[in-house]
Amino acid sequence: MIAVAISFLTDLGANHFFVVLFLYTGLLLFQRAVLANTIYNKPHVKFSKTYISLQLATTFVAGMTSILLAAKPTLVLYITTACLFLIETYFLLYYTKNCQKAGIKAWYWF
Repeated sequence: MIAVAISFLTDLGANHFFVVLFLYTGLLLFQRAVLANTIYNKPHVKFSKTYISLQLATTFVAGMTSILLAAKPTLVLYITTACLFLIETYFLLYYTKNCQKAGIKAWYWF
């Protein structure tokens, strides 16, 4: 879904509002699958409700901003890239903080 939506963003004949909704629907479905499987994570990296809320709020704000700017595909890609970068940064901070709390050394993270 995500790859198809990104390819349609530059298509002049496509409805950009629909394409942006399609893009963020794909991103939210992917996030839902990842976040729903937190029960299978190791105990020190199970996602907290705060982490999940922060991740979904970031996606929601980026999605609303992208919908408002749907006519400008370049801005939509910039916003989506920034959103995914923030989500990855949240994850790295969350993961390293919880590994340190659990007393796991850096070379045992992976």
